[in-house]
This record gives sequence, C-alpha cells and structure tokens, in this order.
Amino acid sequence: MHMARRAYSKRLGWITWSSLGLGAQGTGQFLLLAILARYLTATEFGVVSATMIVIGLGRTLQTCIGPALVQRDELRPEHVRSAFALCVLIAAAMVAVMWLAAPLAAQFFRVDEISDVMRAMSLLFVCQTPGLVPEALLQREMRLRALAIAEVVGVAAGYVPIGIGCAWCGLGVWSLVAAHIGQALLKSTVLLIARPHEWALLPTRRETGELLYFSGGFAAAALANYAASQGDNFVVGRWMSAAHLGIYGRAYQLMAMPAMFLGEVVDRVLFPLMSRFQSDKERLRRAYGRSVSLIASVMTPAAVAGIVLAPEIVRVVLGPGWGEVVPPFRILISGLVFRTGYKISDVLARATGTVYARAWRQMIFAVLILAGAFAGTAAGVTGVAIGIVTAIGINYLTMAGLSLRTTGSNWSEFAALHLRGLVSGTITGAVVLLLAQAIRGSVTDPLLVLLTVAVLMLVLLGAALAIAPRRVLGAEGTWLLAMLLGEARE
Repeated sequence: MHMARRAYSKRLGWITWSSLGLGAQGTGQFLLLAILARYLTATEFGVVSATMIVIGLGRTLQTCIGPALVQRDELRPEHVRSAFALCVLIAAAMVAVMWLAAPLAAQFFRVDEISDVMRAMSLLFVCQTPGLVPEALLQREMRLRALAIAEVVGVAAGYVPIGIGCAWCGLGVWSLVAAHIGQALLKSTVLLIARPHEWALLPTRRETGELLYFSGGFAAAALANYAASQGDNFVVGRWMSAAHLGIYGRAYQLMAMPAMFLGEVVDRVLFPLMSRFQSDKERLRRAYGRSVSLIASVMTPAAVAGIVLAPEIVRVVLGPGWGEVVPPFRILISGLVFRTGYKISDVLARATGTVYARAWRQMIFAVLILAGAFAGTAAGVTGVAIGIVTAIGINYLTMAGLSLRTTGSNWSEFAALHLRGLVSGTITGAVVLLLAQAIRGSVTDPLLVLLTVAVLMLVLLGAALAIAPRRVLGAEGTWLLAMLLGEARE
C-alpha cells in the first residue's frame, strides 16, 4: 500500500508539473492574444500566420529527433551526441532554406512583408536547437518539474513581456516575431542548464541509423500532421486573403487553447509511461479507455458552453472589432472532443512504435484538411471551419481504429466511452443556455456575463457533487479522484 501511494503521488506530481508548465504557456498565449488583438489588425496577424506555415514545417523536422530518445529502451551516450549533431545540421539547413525561400513565399501569398518576417523568424531554429535534446532527456527521465520551469520562464520572461512591450512601442507585426524568438531562446537556456549533456557536431553512423529508423516514421507522421494542422491556413492565406487568415486564425486559436493544454499534458505524461509498458496490451487498453472517457467527459461540456457563450468569449478576449470570429469559432469548437481526443491515439501509436501506420493515417488527414478547407472557401471563413471540423472528426475515427487494433478493443467499447460526455454535454448546454439567456436580458457587459455564468455553474456543480458524487463523476472520474488521493489501483 505504501509503495502504491508513492507511485500515485509521483504520478500526481507528473500531472501537476505538466499542467503548470503548459498552463503557463497557455495563459501567456491567451494574455498576449488578448492584448495584441487590440493593437494589431487582422492582416498583421495573417502575415505572421502565413509565415509560420513555412517556418513551422522546418521546426517540425527539427523536433522529430527528440522523441526517438524518449522511446528507446536502451539509450547510450552516442545516441545523445548524435541527436544533438542532427539537430544542429537540420537547423543550419533550415535557416538557409528559409532565407532563400522567403521571396517565393511572399510571392505565393501575395504579401511582400512576409519575406522580411520569414527571414527574421528563421532565428527560431538557432534559438531552439540547444534545448531540444535536454527537453527529450528530461521527458524520458520524467523530470517534468524542470520542463515546467523552462516553459514558465520562456513565457513569463520572454513571450509575454517582449510581445507586449514591442506592441506598446508600435512595432506591429514585429511584436509577434520578437515574442516567439524571445520565448525560444529563454526556454532553451533553462533546459540546457537543467539537463546538460555530451554533444558532438558529427553524428555516429550506427546510432544515427537507430535514431532515424524511429524518427523517419515519426517525421513522416509529423509532417503529415503538420500539413493537416496548417493546410487550412495555407488555403485561406493563398485563395482568400491575409485579413481572412487573421480572422480564421483567431477563431482556431481560441478553440485550440484548451485542446492544446489538455493534449500536451496527456502527451508529456502518457508517452513515457506507455513507452515503459508498451508490450503489456491489457495495461495499454485500460490507460487508453480511461483517457478517452475522461477527455470526452471534460471536453464535451466545454465545447457546448463555448458554442453558447461564443459572442462573449470573442468580445472579452479579442475586443469589440472581432465579431466576424464568432461564427467560425462556434463551428470549430464543436469539434473540440475530436481535436483533443485524437491525441490519445497519437500517443499510443508513438509509444508502441506503430509510427508508420500512424504516418499514413496522418497523410489521409492532411488531404482531408486541404480538401475541406478548399471546398469551404466558397462559403467564406465559416465554410472553411465546417470543412475542417469534418476532417478532424474523420481523423479521430481513423486514429481510434489504430488504437483499438493495438489494444485489442472494439468499436462498441469505444462508443461507450463517450456516453457520459454526451449526457454531461447535453445537460451543460441546456443549463448554460438558460442562464446565458436570462443574464443577457439584464447585463450587457460580456465579461460580467461570462463570470456570472461561470459562478452559477460552479455552484450547481458543487451541489451536484455533494448530493451524488459518484453519479456526477462516473466510473472514470471516481478512478481519477482515487488516483490523485493515492487510493486507485491499476
């Protein structure tokens, strides 16, 4: 019993520190978005979004080496040195490519300013390189406290103050450029201090081959996933306009914040854990089922509340000049469960080494995103959002199919994992809609509407938990609570 309590206490620490680090990152992004939305135009946001499509492609390639260090059963010093050398070589290549490709990107998106912004943003490759191997080693060692500290320092000392300061000085689009570079540099510095390692500038042949075997499949899936995550921005930026991209990008960012936070916590905790018992199918099945059920139970009510309160959320976060964001935001947040839930299947595929099966599914996802976004352009930004949600839903199911095959589960069990989320989402939607309609009749301040609804919902939830805690939490919620208290069993 004592050992079980220690194990669950350690797991609680992992979750807590992951939540702290990613919470700081999410909070920083939220604050910077809320402030810069009052200084920058939709077109300026669109310029940076278009630039990040190209820059992010190179960053995706560079970050594919780290997961191979996490996943390996046996890790030798030669693997670490080779991983660092590969990261340096990729960074150098990406800087050169971005400088040469900048004018072509500006011509493609029909925005001249993109060329200078892209060349400046290529410094991200240099700034993030020192921290890539330390970050992977810290994750492998489950030293999530150090990872959280690096996230907090990067956001609190770099991203937010630099971005806000530059915006206040009237630097416009360069505020976002400076914020990204400042965050990457400070985060890498802290990671390298927390986990120094041996390094080399030339990789060894054997270890490079072993790393690239896993990284090759991971990179193929990551590139396909990146194409899927940026395909909508690519279509909107090319076939619509930078202003449309600014509007669509803010809608997607508002939707993705809660999904990113929970998804990244899940990734940091479950990936190394599942990698450790990757050959135990029964433990994988239990971990997968519990994770899917919990995400559905949390994200379905959140999505419904977001749909109802979309006008107030957009007004409070972005300001009064962003009303066009409301319709696409409502569409996008309706797919919140799919957007977050597929992360569980993604983690399971990487932990069990089925990276090539994951890769071709992500390729299909990328095609669906491009097709959905392109088809939706005829109906404007809202049409693009509809096409994207459809693609995300299909991807959720295809990745779930891979997970069910890996864990030996079936579709009936998978469907049952979502029942509690559907029930809680329906109840939440009805209550939030009634409260919002009643409050809007007497309160015009959107912030006050949100706060009032939130307080009343918390009171109702507290009362329900006091009356029937097990019925409200359900089997998975009860298990999670027991785990946090150190009383749960595997």
